[in-house]
Amino acid sequence: MKKREIPLVAVFFMLLLILLPQPNQAAFAFPEISYDDGTVEIYYTPAPNDIIAVRFSPPADTFKLSGMRLYLNVSNKKNVRVWVWDSSRTNFLMTPHNTTISFSGGPWYSVDFGEFGPIFTPVNVSDFYIVLQWIYSGAPNIGVDKSSTSGRSWYNASGALQQYSGNIMLRAQVEDINPPSFDHIPMRFAIAGEDLTLSMEVIDEFGVTAVTLYYRENGSSGAFGAISLTLTGDPTNGIWYGTIPGINVTLNGLEYYIWATDIGGNSRYYGNSTTPHVVTVLVQAFEMPLLLSIISIVVISAAAVILYIVLPPYKGVDTK
Repeated sequence: MKKREIPLVAVFFMLLLILLPQPNQAAFAFPEISYDDGTVEIYYTPAPNDIIAVRFSPPADTFKLSGMRLYLNVSNKKNVRVWVWDSSRTNFLMTPHNTTISFSGGPWYSVDFGEFGPIFTPVNVSDFYIVLQWIYSGAPNIGVDKSSTSGRSWYNASGALQQYSGNIMLRAQVEDINPPSFDHIPMRFAIAGEDLTLSMEVIDEFGVTAVTLYYRENGSSGAFGAISLTLTGDPTNGIWYGTIPGINVTLNGLEYYIWATDIGGNSRYYGNSTTPHVVTVLVQAFEMPLLLSIISIVVISAAAVILYIVLPPYKGVDTK
């Protein structure tokens, strides 16, 4: 590359970064874990008191196992016993309890674990089994998928669980229970009449869906204005930013707080309407002497260094 081409290349990359589209809509995290592609190829029919089990590998996040969905060929409610094992199939993560399978749309039926649902964190996360026992006569057919992800399903045979050749279509429903967190240093100063841009990192294991900035004149009793912030980056740990118009940045100062919500509907405030963050607004002219002083110091220091290098060393006056 020729020396004169370097500025052109730099300008090209800066324009590329500016013009590239940035995501502004948070992507939804999965509401369930499944190991089938939704295609029923065969059916399994359990006998009364038979057990089926499906093994799941959860994400390393904090979440609640809130329930399950099962593919059945019936339209009426059925009673079952359900529980959750750890990966060794020796410890209960959710103790057995009787519940009802209810219709949830199409051929899918659901079971809500309610207060019994176990909570997983990055500390205790591990593979787990959802186990279902049929405690009634006339068990329905259960969808089985011969998907490429196999080796996840077990069924009762000769009094013991044996691996099934396909994936029984049972899906673990996951619930996000942790609110987002913020990485933001509150703004302290602004310039009167100039737009004030704020940015912050908002973190959530499953994904942030919206961040709103509320602001008003400092000490005002009026309503807060609201700005929906824009996301740059990943919804799990991206940067959200927005701008307060300069017309609202007056010498009376500003106060603001931030609200964020995630895919699970959990929300958190950074500051609030009672104890907002306060921004002191300065007059533009007050900033200029400081800027000029800094420039002068830099110029004088640079000149001193150049003179020190260029001028010959001082040898003193010859008195002889």
